[in-house]
Amino acid sequence: MTPTDPTVSAFAARVLKEAGLREEDGAAWGGMPEGLRRAIALFSGLAEMTYSRDPNLPRESGTIDAIKYPSELVGAIVGASGGAPIGDCDDSTALVCSLFEAAGVSTALIQTPRHVLMAFDLGGLSYGSAQANGLGGVTIAIDGNAWAPLETTLLDRGFAEAWRAGLTEARGDVLSSATLRSAWERFGSASPSFPAAEIRVAADELRERIALVRADEWFQSATAPFMGATQNR
Repeated sequence: MTPTDPTVSAFAARVLKEAGLREEDGAAWGGMPEGLRRAIALFSGLAEMTYSRDPNLPRESGTIDAIKYPSELVGAIVGASGGAPIGDCDDSTALVCSLFEAAGVSTALIQTPRHVLMAFDLGGLSYGSAQANGLGGVTIAIDGNAWAPLETTLLDRGFAEAWRAGLTEARGDVLSSATLRSAWERFGSASPSFPAAEIRVAADELRERIALVRADEWFQSATAPFMGATQNR
């Protein structure tokens, strides 16, 4: 996870700017917390990422799955480097976590027997408050707070579908979960140096994808209780 990488942080900043979030306050989003608004915009900015399944490698083979750095994938998305923005669940999870963290949205990793996905913090909303306000069905508890899990292999299918799928995965056979902050405190963080890429974001396409998320019926139902929850946190 490399949230401080210049290409990653520049891409996150450009997406948030082109999404027009600075022009809209929380009331215009129905009381949704800022972290959720930022997550929607950033996730929508990665729609060109294509999922590629890991090869079936026997554990005893000793072969280690290589993970692409987020800046490599961002560079491919904006056309600043060769190759297509293709990655597996490890790559897409590292990319989304890095972008969210660069934008000040706390993230966590969720490990299942054959998969990894992520979740993001909904701004310090306690899980007890989330349950009391009708959000328990669309969030999970991590360190006592309400988090939204995302299936990052569905970047091209939109934030709402990724949230729904993430809930299914996160309520299944989970081996472990840990916030990135706790992982960094325990293991340290990587700070590789990559050349900065020129960042270009198609604002009209980005805002169209965000509008589709906000128009999604499941998303509207899932986020309807946020006004009450944020008032009673």
